[in-house]
Amino acid sequence: ATRGPGEGRAAEWAARRVFFCTPQILENDVASGTCPKEKLVLLVVDECHRALGKAAPVAALQTLRSEQLRIRVVGLSATPGSNADSVQEVIRNLGISRVEFRSEEDPDVSPYCHKKQVDVIEVLPDDILRPVAESVVLLLRGVNAKLLQYKVVDRYDAENVGRFSFVSKMKQFQSSLPDNKSLDKTAIPKIYNLFNQAIFLATLLESITTQGAKMAADFVRLEVTKNGGQSLRDLMGKPEWKAVRQRLEECGRYTHPKMRRLEEVVLQHFGLHQTAGPPNASASTSPSGGPNDGGQCEDGDKPDGRGGGAVAADAEGEGEIKRVIIFTTLRDTVAEIVSCLERHAPKIVPRVFVGQGARGAGRATGGGGRGRGRGR
Repeated sequence: ATRGPGEGRAAEWAARRVFFCTPQILENDVASGTCPKEKLVLLVVDECHRALGKAAPVAALQTLRSEQLRIRVVGLSATPGSNADSVQEVIRNLGISRVEFRSEEDPDVSPYCHKKQVDVIEVLPDDILRPVAESVVLLLRGVNAKLLQYKVVDRYDAENVGRFSFVSKMKQFQSSLPDNKSLDKTAIPKIYNLFNQAIFLATLLESITTQGAKMAADFVRLEVTKNGGQSLRDLMGKPEWKAVRQRLEECGRYTHPKMRRLEEVVLQHFGLHQTAGPPNASASTSPSGGPNDGGQCEDGDKPDGRGGGAVAADAEGEGEIKRVIIFTTLRDTVAEIVSCLERHAPKIVPRVFVGQGARGAGRATGGGGRGRGRGR
C-alpha cells in the first residue's frame, strides 16, 4: 500500500472493473474519495480472519456502510479463527449472513489437490516435566480464582482455557469499562495484572508441554525482563513460583521428546544413522524446540506451519534427490531445529529461509538444508 491515494489510481478506478489491492489501499482510497464508492458491488476479502478490531478492511466497510451503500462481501480464509469469539467477530465485522465450509475431500475441491499421505506420530511428554507443569497449573488456578471473584471470567478449569481465551476476556473487560459504573476504580489495575499473570502462566504451560524446558525457560526470562516484570511482580514473589523457575532452569539441558523423534524421522528418511551422543544432550547441540505434531512431510507435501517456521533438507545419492520440509509453529524453534540437524553435517546442511508473509517484519518463517544420503 502506498502512503497516499496517488494520482494514477483515480484514473484506474474510473476505467477498470476488477481490482486487486491491499486492504490499506482500499481503506485509503475509500476514505479520500479516490475510489468511486457508489460503483462498488462486490468486495472479496482474502485472509478474512484478519478482519478484527480496526483492521483496514473493517474500516473501509464501516465507511461504506455509513453512507448506506449496498455492497456484497465475500470472505475467504483457510484459518477462520482460533476460537469462537474471534470467528464471530469476523462474521460481525464483515456482515456475513452465510458461512460455507470446504475441505480437501469435497468434490468441488479435491480435483485441484495433490495426493498426500499423512502419518500422525504421537509423542508423549517427558515425565521429568510433569511436576513442573502441575505446579504451573496450581498457580494458574489461583490466579483464575481471583478473576472469578471479580466476575471477569466464567470457567473454573483454567488449565483447559488457553492463553487466547484469557486475552479475549481481557479485551471484553476493557471494552466494558465505560459502561461499568459500579466497579471500584482501584480494582482495575489489579484485574489487569491478574489477566497478565493468567496469560503468562497459560502460555508457559503450553510451552512446557509442547516446546520443552529450554523454550519455556527462555520465555520466562524474556517476559520477566519486559517492563521490569511489573504486572508479574506479585506472582514472582511466591515461593511456589520460585520453585517452578528453578526446576525449569534445571530441566533446560534436556531436549524435548518431539525434537528427538523428529531427528530420528529425518535420519530415517535420508537413510542415515544416528550419530553418537547422549539422547538428552544440551540444547546447544540438540535443541529442545518443538515442531508441529502431525508427522513428516515428503516431496512437497506440507502441513500448515501457521506462519511460524520451516526447515527443508534434500539428499543426493545414486542420481536421486530426497527432500524434507519441516514446519514449526513458533519461529524461535527454527534455530533449534537447524542446530539439531547441524549435528549431522556435512551429510545434512540446514539453511534458514524467510517466507513471504514475514518479510519486513523480522520474522523467520522457514529454514532449510540439504543432506547427502542414500537414494531410494
